[in-house]
Amino acid sequence: AMDDRKAVRGAFGCTVNDVLIAVCSGAVRSYLDRHGELPRTSLSASVPVSIRKEDELDDYGNRITWWFVTLATDVPDPVERLAAIRAATRVARASQTARQSETLVEEWMDYKMLWRRWIAFGSTAAGLARRPSFNAIVSNVRGPEPLWFDGAPVVEIVSVGELAMGLGLNLTGWSYRDRMTVGVAACPEHVPDLWDLVDGLPAALAELLEAARVAAAPSTDA
Repeated sequence: AMDDRKAVRGAFGCTVNDVLIAVCSGAVRSYLDRHGELPRTSLSASVPVSIRKEDELDDYGNRITWWFVTLATDVPDPVERLAAIRAATRVARASQTARQSETLVEEWMDYKMLWRRWIAFGSTAAGLARRPSFNAIVSNVRGPEPLWFDGAPVVEIVSVGELAMGLGLNLTGWSYRDRMTVGVAACPEHVPDLWDLVDGLPAALAELLEAARVAAAPSTDA
């Protein structure tokens, strides 16, 4: 429910996007911990972000850039994890604004030779470092106003994001009406038991929601 995410947002002074990233982080952390594969250092995520302006609302196509942020999977406490993610997204937003680089990636994509060289460079660097540039894709998409089809209401939207080369996990959330649906896609070599990870999403949200309720409760101290 969107109200649950908004409750967490209000309690901890973050954004709805931060809450989604934290929920995905909690699910990934729990999954890796159960499998005995939780790394000591944090995993990271590529986060697509809309840069569409008010005068571009009717333009066709995507207008996005990417943030690269920590998932704080090395932080056991869910509230502290959310705080680390909130700090990371604020830095990413400030850096993007300061460099005025909103459309840089989009402009490079129009020049195939440059774009291919950039992709090749990233793949080479990841190979030399023996690790990918980031570990997962986490996307938060604001859905449309309520839709109707042939007189019937569209009650739910389920979207699945694509995987990137060398990466095995994509978590894409769509908010629509009063709900958010998270579509999860994974490479079976990376995540052979995907439902085990997916089950961790509502559990991670429940942790944050309970912490939000505790934070909002009036103190009984004299």
